This record gives sequence, C-alpha cells and structure tokens, in this order.
Amino acid sequence: MLWVGKDRRQETWEEFFSLFGEQNCSGVEAVAMDMWDPYQAAVRKHC
Repeated sequence: MLWVGKDRRQETWEEFFSLFGEQNCSGVEAVAMDMWDPYQAAVRKHC
C-alpha cells in the first residue's frame, strides 16, 4: 500500500492510522518508510 499525506508531521501519520483502523493496524507485518523519528513513533504506537 502507498499512502501520501500532507506535511511531514507525526499528526499526519496519526490521521492515516485513524483511517486505516485498529483491526487493520494489528495485521501489519512490515513497514517501509522514511526513518524520521515522528514517523517511527506513530508506527510504534499503532502497529
């Protein structure tokens, strides 16, 4: 899956995870992304 959000902020990823849903997040096995700390924090929080 590819998702593009506006701005480079943790809140942008939080929006994605809200749309993606808790059940889908729990099934995520791997993530490829920019290794920017706010992105990592959002992924760790939700996956």
